[in-house]
Amino acid sequence: MAVVETLLLPQALDGQTLYGRFVEANRGAGAIVTFSGRVRGETTAGAVSHLWLDWYPGMSEQSLKAIAEAAAERFDVQALLVAHRCGEVKAEDEIVFVAAASAHRRAAFE
Repeated sequence: MAVVETLLLPQALDGQTLYGRFVEANRGAGAIVTFSGRVRGETTAGAVSHLWLDWYPGMSEQSLKAIAEAAAERFDVQALLVAHRCGEVKAEDEIVFVAAASAHRRAAFE
């Protein structure tokens, strides 16, 4: 069974720190794949200064955990980390960070 960790963060998300911690915790993995999503400062509609992401304490964390656990069951990963922001997220800030560890790269990418 995969180790699944989820974080719902009202403060800045530091993907580099999360990556380092994830790698350290999954030294035996043959592959580690990450994804980082950021708030774009410009769109076709114009400049973006920030986004506001509503959340419902308790319920949002449960939903995030359920989605991550379903992904971990579906794909052959050893560990999965999903960190997502909530509240005000400024342009250029990370909004989501996902890391997957597996024995082989195909499973980690999936």
